[in-house]
Amino acid sequence: MTSILTIITAIVGSSAVASLIQFFVSRYDKSADRLKDIEEKIDDLFESMGRNQADDSRRRILAANDEIVHFSTLHSEEWWNQLNDDITEYRRYCHDHPLYENGRAVHAINNIEKAYQDNLSINNFLH
Repeated sequence: MTSILTIITAIVGSSAVASLIQFFVSRYDKSADRLKDIEEKIDDLFESMGRNQADDSRRRILAANDEIVHFSTLHSEEWWNQLNDDITEYRRYCHDHPLYENGRAVHAINNIEKAYQDNLSINNFLH
């Protein structure tokens, strides 16, 4: 009788252990799936943030170009440096993301670069 009880206990015990192992494996798989979902969401968020920054840079570029074309206001060297940083970031994003709506500020950028060179050559910055 003891041996039958031992066999039954072993079967029940191994079944419980197997169930416990299956539970942890299943839980691990779900955790891995959740981590993968979180990683994808983070990647999407960073992509969205980069696109928003490029859009903001383009807006500042276009607004600065309008100001340069329509007004004869002097600007500080820091203003021009910030504008050049925006151009660099916008170009980098466009280069790295060929599906992004590129080429929407080409003329503005060319005009800004020419105006900057003109101001730089005669040191015509707001002091």
